[in-house]
Amino acid sequence: MFKLRQAQHERKRLILLKPFALNLSKCEVFRDTHICLNALVMRKPLLILTVVALLIWVNVAYFLVKTESSIPQDETTSIAKDNPVASTSLKELPSQAKNFTPEENLVGDSRYDDEQVSTASEWLNSPEAEQRKIGTEQLSAYPTPESEQLLANTLSSDFDPEVRRTAAQGLAAFREPSEGTSSSLLAALQDDDENVQLSAFNTLLVYMNRFEYNSTRMKSLITSLKNSASSHNTKATTKMAIRTFLSDQARPNR
Repeated sequence: MFKLRQAQHERKRLILLKPFALNLSKCEVFRDTHICLNALVMRKPLLILTVVALLIWVNVAYFLVKTESSIPQDETTSIAKDNPVASTSLKELPSQAKNFTPEENLVGDSRYDDEQVSTASEWLNSPEAEQRKIGTEQLSAYPTPESEQLLANTLSSDFDPEVRRTAAQGLAAFREPSEGTSSSLLAALQDDDENVQLSAFNTLLVYMNRFEYNSTRMKSLITSLKNSASSHNTKATTKMAIRTFLSDQARPNR
């Protein structure tokens, strides 16, 4: 009697579970990206959510691929026409650059030099000697007629001997110095500071190495150096340097 009741109970349990059983034989496999939901066990909601998320992802991916492939070729061509730079190859870019003529390059360089000289001239008005010294060094880096005149004025008038010495050295950068620059250097041979005198004399030596030996300019400088060598304002070291140079110039093989 007990076994009969147990068999009946087991049969009722199977009947209750039958609607939820997985029947894959009645499902079609992935038609139009849809899955047979009737084949899922209804008591597993997590599995159902996973399948739904998969369906959404598949549809989104399909939509994106379809949209990208639907862009017409004419529209891509028009974008390239509207943006010629983007469609230009790197090899074509150098040919599009403007080629400046030598005259235009000289004008650009001259304008830059003038700007640097203007900045350095402002530094010469600084109350700090170190700043004025930097100004003289920058002027010698841009040898223009204006910078030459500024250095000559600094050599004659600045009250700091280190600034005057730097100005005397900076004047050596000018290949064709004016008569006024030579006069300022000759006057600096009478400077109170010995280092200024020696720097001025060394710059004069640079000039004379560029002049023709029998030129009027050279003869005038030699005469002025003879006068400086006998001046009581010229320091002993400077006098010795000048006399050594003059004796070398007086040699017959010269």
